[in-house]
Amino acid sequence: MRNLSRWVRLTSGTVVLVGLTVVVGDLAAFTQTVNNYDCIDSDEATGPTFIWDDISTSGTALTLVFTPDDGTATVTIPWTFTFFGTGYNAVVVSANGLLDFGGTGSGEYVNQDLPNGTVPNAIVAAFWQDLHAGTGDVRWQVLGSAPNRRLVISWNGVTHYPDTSPNRFTFQVALYEQSSGIRIQYQTMADNGGTLYAAGQGATVGIENSTGTAENEYLFSGNPAGNAIANGLAIGFKPTGSATPWPAAAPAGPVDPTALVQSDTAGGPNTPGLVDGDGSVSFRGNVSHTNPLVMVQLQVEVKPVPTPFDGTNVPIPLATGNQVVGAGVSETTVTGLTNGDFKWRARTIAGVTNSGWVEYDAGLNPDFTIAIGGGGGGGPSGRNNSNGDSWINDSPLCLGGVPGSGAGGILWAGLALALALGTRRR
Repeated sequence: MRNLSRWVRLTSGTVVLVGLTVVVGDLAAFTQTVNNYDCIDSDEATGPTFIWDDISTSGTALTLVFTPDDGTATVTIPWTFTFFGTGYNAVVVSANGLLDFGGTGSGEYVNQDLPNGTVPNAIVAAFWQDLHAGTGDVRWQVLGSAPNRRLVISWNGVTHYPDTSPNRFTFQVALYEQSSGIRIQYQTMADNGGTLYAAGQGATVGIENSTGTAENEYLFSGNPAGNAIANGLAIGFKPTGSATPWPAAAPAGPVDPTALVQSDTAGGPNTPGLVDGDGSVSFRGNVSHTNPLVMVQLQVEVKPVPTPFDGTNVPIPLATGNQVVGAGVSETTVTGLTNGDFKWRARTIAGVTNSGWVEYDAGLNPDFTIAIGGGGGGGPSGRNNSNGDSWINDSPLCLGGVPGSGAGGILWAGLALALALGTRRR
């Protein structure tokens, strides 16, 4: 049994101390402090929350020098990142799941037990083993604004060498400007060819100083077994006594959607202030769940301006997009919209649970306008969606562009109101 004298595993049962060895039962959560660094995982109540930073399309793909197998590339850090007391403004990224501040031996594919005086040193081992980018890639992006930025490096769809399995690993590291903290996250760790590579067999996870004499190791080649890598796991490292840089724990469930897009066509570009001529608008966004195995989808509500989003208009028309597992892009197209000005909001749903509403905000009012046949805003509004639902807006009837006034205008408005009431689905 591995000596766990400095490994503290919190369990639901009893922790028994035997000499300098900690013997535990159900290995459910992990925290340790060593060499002036705290390490804690998401199984611990105060640990980092798994919140995936999706940079699979927005991030910059790295051109790995030498080969996609053991290749490396250097990324500039736009602030001074302090690591074991030394400041750095760049880091070498390895295809083999490794960040190297020292820049020597970055392409090494044989993982080491930490600490180890052999290069590479000054490393963050996110999932250090013999990996191959293959049809996947490695990307980076700076998110947030000073002084709360984070540099995210994401290995997307890589595999264990040789590249012969359809199974892929997707994981990432975030380097935080605040406190120089580090968070490692594992989104999809598919078992490869019946081996235990995805769980960390043959991998090193941890951090090490520039001389290879101090470390804080979470896992080495599958040990301890209770620290097996799994989908949805997050691991945080930060200097002891520093502020916690990663997000506070959030209630389990659907996460508010991000990157909301409105477009004239499905899959099209975001078009703020869209003017549509056929009564069909597509809406999409990034949806996710705190449990990466739960099915989620986007739900959209469209309202004519100036009808409020207050939940009092009955029925409340909703349109839902395609389902994804854990996290991804969900999209829905609403058809049958008639001339008028509209606004919309969206939320993530998972069965009967849902996130909060997020309004599309393009800095414009309205969000979009339907102008069929050259018509403008202000007309009566109705729509239907892919579920076959249809409705007229719940706001007072407003007939833009109706000629005349007096009895003729009143008769026209009365006829339109009667038609609306007669066709509205209840």
